[in-house]
Amino acid sequence: MWALKRPGAGDGPRLRSLRLQALRTDGSAFLETLDEAAALNATAWEARVTRYTRRGHQVLVVAEEPGNLTWVGMAGAFLDSERDSDEFDLPDPPVGPGDRWAMVWGTYVVSQFRGQGVADGLCAALYTWACEEAGVDWLGLHVRDSNVAAIALYRRHGFGVVARNHHPELGVTSLVMVRAVNSARRISPKAMRSSRQPLPDEHFLH
Repeated sequence: MWALKRPGAGDGPRLRSLRLQALRTDGSAFLETLDEAAALNATAWEARVTRYTRRGHQVLVVAEEPGNLTWVGMAGAFLDSERDSDEFDLPDPPVGPGDRWAMVWGTYVVSQFRGQGVADGLCAALYTWACEEAGVDWLGLHVRDSNVAAIALYRRHGFGVVARNHHPELGVTSLVMVRAVNSARRISPKAMRSSRQPLPDEHFLH
């Protein structure tokens, strides 16, 4: 069993534990390295919790085992104005000038809880945030093009592929996927891109 919650003050150690587990077991799927994350002190992890939970700007949702309060999954999102790099822009089309958007990041579920609906619950929670709190027109994400399981998950939640980005420094290629949040927005067939899916994979690139 698991339940979704939003972290708060004092949750830095649990965020650190889950993030380091993700980087340790599936490090090739993330942009941050294990060494970088492990070097952060307790104050830095609490600062991350504070930043990731700024209402109306960012959101972090975790899946927790109610009995022992262990975190078994997480996913976050941030508004376009909160991005650290233009690498995280969404393409036009379908995202037009003046459209507001949010980017999904850090999706991860520990291996023994995969296949139990945790990732679906996290995706649904982020979409609810995008609709009810962020008020954006689009929700986007980047995912490795070899990550068949993740691509299928996001397609179930209404995301479509609109671009492909190459990351020479990492030796990987990611797909840019978006879904409309504002009902007046739609992904036109012209904006869609086909996704090449050569190998199944359980990783998420964030």
